[in-house]
Amino acid sequence: MTVLTSRGPCDRSGLVSANPTVCASDPTRHRNATAIRDFAQLGLIGRTVLDLTHNTGRFWREWQPEVLVRMDLDPTMPIDIQADLRMAPFRTGSFDTVVLDPPYKMNGRGGSCQEDATYGVADRWTRRDGLYGLGLAEALRICKRKGTIIVKFQDQIAGGRVVQQSVWVHEAMAGAADLIGQLLVMTSRKQPSGREQRTPRNNFSTMQAWRTR
Repeated sequence: MTVLTSRGPCDRSGLVSANPTVCASDPTRHRNATAIRDFAQLGLIGRTVLDLTHNTGRFWREWQPEVLVRMDLDPTMPIDIQADLRMAPFRTGSFDTVVLDPPYKMNGRGGSCQEDATYGVADRWTRRDGLYGLGLAEALRICKRKGTIIVKFQDQIAGGRVVQQSVWVHEAMAGAADLIGQLLVMTSRKQPSGREQRTPRNNFSTMQAWRTR
């Protein structure tokens, strides 16, 4: 069932899709919507999809499923249901695919980048692990058995320390789902204003697909 192998000339992460038309670390993939389209091309997104963190709908600008339920905490967004991703109002096993993209940028000071508000991180809150742990627990509950959970995150530097959000994801999914796909989304976010960044920031975020057991 896995779509990952350890070989592939275009893959810098060591993981590449078994579909030769989709490269895990394609340097031209700059949009979340492109990654979603690529996962759909791989057959990893089902007929009914719940987006727990829809926001403005960036994920669905290049491809859409037959049924898409749009959820977000912000009532001003173009959504179907307003709810907290940690307490989604759906029955167990309701969807073929559940998508989770919580605010993942780690802030030393909120609003240091102009686009922080757009991504829901214009605050001083530096811990995001609870959103992943509780959010993925809900995703696992809502997703059907043998369904797919799509999750986005970024390993990064915060306060001079490495924060491995990938570890949060793997810990949350351990024993409940299997990793079946990984794509990198290249980023070009501007550096914080008013201060020099002393440690490098990853120039990509990661989108993973997990198959529930």
